[in-house]
Amino acid sequence: MKAQDKLVPFSYGLKFGVSVSEVQGAEELNSLRASILAGVQAEYKFNKKISIQPELIYTRQGSVNRGNSNGTQIDNTLRLDYLNLPILFKY
Repeated sequence: MKAQDKLVPFSYGLKFGVSVSEVQGAEELNSLRASILAGVQAEYKFNKKISIQPELIYTRQGSVNRGNSNGTQIDNTLRLDYLNLPILFKY
């Protein structure tokens, strides 16, 4: 058996990125909101073809609403913080 053929059953890592979101409402006031996403991931390989990969990811989503609606000045920021736990089965 060669060294590169040896199965490493457990690995882990970090995830970073940018998230863009919008909450639907008054069409003329909505704008996209860019924010960060960050998290950790791990992978356990049962064999060369099958593995499970849980992740724990923090994202901030929402929208920024600015403008004029029926003569009233609007300036709202909606922030929604999420902690997601996806579990991926890989084949």
